[in-house]
Amino acid sequence: MGNSTNMKCKVVITNDNSIVQAHQLYKKNVLPGVVYLEIIFRYLQSRGMDVSRMKIYDIIFNKPVIASESYDKCLTITFTEESEKWHVRGSSRKVVEGITGVDEDENFTAKLDFNNHNDELKIENLQVEALKKTAFKSVSMEYFYEKLREKGLIHFDFMKLDGDVYIGEEYILAEVSLSPSAAEQAQKYYIHPAFLDSAAIPIGGFIFQGDLNLNFNEITKPLIPMLIEGFCSYRPIKSNKAYVYIGKTDWRWSEKTKILATNIKMYTEDGKLAAVFSKFTVKEIRSVETLDFDSAKGKKGSTEKMPSDEIANEQDSDKPNEVLSFIQQELKSMMARHLNRSAESISLDQDYFDMGLDSIRLLEILKEIENLLQKQLYPTLLFEHDNIRNLSKYLECEFGGHFN
Repeated sequence: MGNSTNMKCKVVITNDNSIVQAHQLYKKNVLPGVVYLEIIFRYLQSRGMDVSRMKIYDIIFNKPVIASESYDKCLTITFTEESEKWHVRGSSRKVVEGITGVDEDENFTAKLDFNNHNDELKIENLQVEALKKTAFKSVSMEYFYEKLREKGLIHFDFMKLDGDVYIGEEYILAEVSLSPSAAEQAQKYYIHPAFLDSAAIPIGGFIFQGDLNLNFNEITKPLIPMLIEGFCSYRPIKSNKAYVYIGKTDWRWSEKTKILATNIKMYTEDGKLAAVFSKFTVKEIRSVETLDFDSAKGKKGSTEKMPSDEIANEQDSDKPNEVLSFIQQELKSMMARHLNRSAESISLDQDYFDMGLDSIRLLEILKEIENLLQKQLYPTLLFEHDNIRNLSKYLECEFGGHFN
């Protein structure tokens, strides 16, 4: 990647930007998180790099980029090489009347691998007509956009795809096209943001297979990106048409935590593999306030110490074994360090977000647990086990021997 050890890309997101104007969450103009990926690919390609061999991984989304009539946002993506690894960080600041503010939001972090030599996938072709022929049902993309609108996420023309979703016994295939206004700018992008943003929408087609674990009626709020384990793009999509493929075993939905993780493949108009999402993970938004629309510092939740009698009452009815007690104490200490509090003030039963932790900190804590166990864990572990009591029981059951 050359001799430079640092690179920086800056993009000003104005309120009249075509992408944010056409992507509204709770009536706010929001930049979809996957647009960061498109910016990274286009920027590095402009520097002469072979992005077809690049993988972006461990992508963690924090605060969204939101523009308004009263301010723009200056998004800065920084690339830093550390110990032969490239780390990426996206941050933004408000811009009012041409003056950039001081307060900074961290929007995402990621890593880059420039040696992603997967030539087998690169030559993979999609058998479009065969898949369409064996599908037992087709549904318009408009059906899914309508469901999203009911939950507060609205796509207008520039970010809205036309087309149909074909539902087979073992797969979902979406044949999608850009709107006329978006198609006019297809050549400008590496992959048009509308294709990337809507890639996970066809997953809803599995409800027509009678899968009761995925029910739109049980999802009452929008699902927003939380993390992506990996993203590769072997070639750009420059036309106004593309295909999205999701296999029946390529997704996992947690009803308890409202987290959906999906493996997604995107293909060009002529059926060539263009891009792959590994574990594109979204979660149901907790509340409007969680987005922290107007505060530059972010609302991290309550960090107040719980009353001592509340802490005392949270013990298990049965005396916990020594391993479980040790795990709970370790987890308390980890979270206390991130919150700058005493371990004694950390509740076993309080939700991590209510403690004051955010997605970035939870992923940092996950890394600490992995270092302790010398094991790689699933990225959504702390979101699926949403308090210390539940997490400690899982860790004791699965890895108890590592704590002896």
